[in-house]
Amino acid sequence: MKQIKKYLAIFTGFILLYLVFLVNLAPADKLLSRIELPTGVSLHDISGSVFSGKAKTLTINQLSLENVNWSVSYFSLITLKPEVTVTMGSNLASISGRLELSNLTSELAISNADIKIDANEVIGQLNLPIDVTAAGQIHLTMAEFAIGKPICEVAQGAINWPNARVNALEENVELGSLTALLSCEKGSLNITIDPNNDLGLELTAYVLSKSRIKANGYLTPGDKFPENLKPVLGFIGNKDRQGRYKISL
Repeated sequence: MKQIKKYLAIFTGFILLYLVFLVNLAPADKLLSRIELPTGVSLHDISGSVFSGKAKTLTINQLSLENVNWSVSYFSLITLKPEVTVTMGSNLASISGRLELSNLTSELAISNADIKIDANEVIGQLNLPIDVTAAGQIHLTMAEFAIGKPICEVAQGAINWPNARVNALEENVELGSLTALLSCEKGSLNITIDPNNDLGLELTAYVLSKSRIKANGYLTPGDKFPENLKPVLGFIGNKDRQGRYKISL
């Protein structure tokens, strides 16, 4: 009986290895065409295999990522916990970087993310009442992020926008450097801006759902506050006894 179990285990392992080998050789475009992707997500010009492949473009709603490469860890398949390393973009792309994906069969988790995004790409995604363009790159690092309800279960990361600049109403405005920490609290993604900035901005934004964001904080103009922004302070409201303008969204 022990001999039968031994040979059965070897045979099963051989079959699994053979199946992995077949999938590895199978063209990714053929296999991925049979998978129903989430609404608004599409892959274009796919090459390589499921375990190591490339898509010329990944489109997520109105956002396009170029030169998306993925590589699956074979060891993670043995442990039945697939892990994928993804790289994207190039030096000339508006979005570039790398990240690691895990928990592909349950709630997706992201780790070791290091992404650079053109600031104007981010501004373009915002529904602002006036035309605003931005300059510079926003650097996102994420040690860990696990999807939960409504947004996250775990989040630990940071956003840095050095030498931030915007153009609005034909005015170029130097914002200095802006940094924010990312965390997760009761399922919401919290973005807390480091108050050590030229704007005197203290703000925490709460991403409560895909369509709902709340923000609270203060703007305290100091000596480094941009001169060409002072005329718009009156539109924020009246300052309090500490010279702060309350921000509530």
